[in-house]
Amino acid sequence: MRNSARLYRFILIPVGVALVIELISAYIYYQRSYEKGVATSWLVNSAIKQINKYQNVLPPLNATSNSAVTKDEYSQYFKSALQIADTNSTPMIMLYIPRPKSTLHSKRDYFLDLANSQNINVIDMTPVFEQYTHTQLYLLPTDSHLSRFGHSLIAEKVQSYLQSNMPWKKHKQPSFSNTNKIGPHPIGVNQIRSNNHLLAYRVITNSHGFRMRDDITFNNTPQILIVGDSFTFGTNVSNDEAYPNVMNRNLKSVQIINAGFPGAGIEKEIEIIANTFSTIRPSLVILQVLDNDVY
Repeated sequence: MRNSARLYRFILIPVGVALVIELISAYIYYQRSYEKGVATSWLVNSAIKQINKYQNVLPPLNATSNSAVTKDEYSQYFKSALQIADTNSTPMIMLYIPRPKSTLHSKRDYFLDLANSQNINVIDMTPVFEQYTHTQLYLLPTDSHLSRFGHSLIAEKVQSYLQSNMPWKKHKQPSFSNTNKIGPHPIGVNQIRSNNHLLAYRVITNSHGFRMRDDITFNNTPQILIVGDSFTFGTNVSNDEAYPNVMNRNLKSVQIINAGFPGAGIEKEIEIIANTFSTIRPSLVILQVLDNDVY
């Protein structure tokens, strides 16, 4: 009997401790993030990230995100993205959004030259942004992502381009009816997210995995796919304030698909474009680029 009691204690105590850790982790995890999974795994990964962070408190000045590639590599990936669009008879344009000057050296000239070499149009937000202060355009000093005002300026500029360059509508093609997940996010999300304790925002995804309230319409309505990183996703602003979703409200004759994904580089963006084209045929692809896409 004593041996059995010891065996039960040996089994039950670790199991109980594990359950308590999972419950506590789950409470914190689902308050902070919308990704699904085992909360303890998230806790371990978060701890590892913190350890790695403090192992190198001062990163080198030329440090870039893991999604960044060299200019030569980016040029090749960019041509692959263009090829996917061309194969589907869909035009592509580039959207360049400047970062605050204090964070990274501008890669604007590189992106403009790349677009020119491939004969595609560029919507360059630099002249518009130069009319305002950084604190108006970005969530500085708390965060370097776009403010609501920054998003509204981009929406206005892109809308103006679309209205004055109507030939893209000639490429309208019917979408293929499909109710499965297409976008890069979990479906049916409606949760509060916070990357900074001062900035909380609601994330809503539709039944196709895009950060949108409305589902994709599978009819003859022209669709514009906007692919990019957190500046397109709308990190630290609500769904309705992200510039693709502002455009969706303003443009009644076209559906804007917000395919932004935080931290995405050109490789992830190609994956998103390919996955989208497997189901729908947008009339136009807008590729949003940022200085930290290349190093």
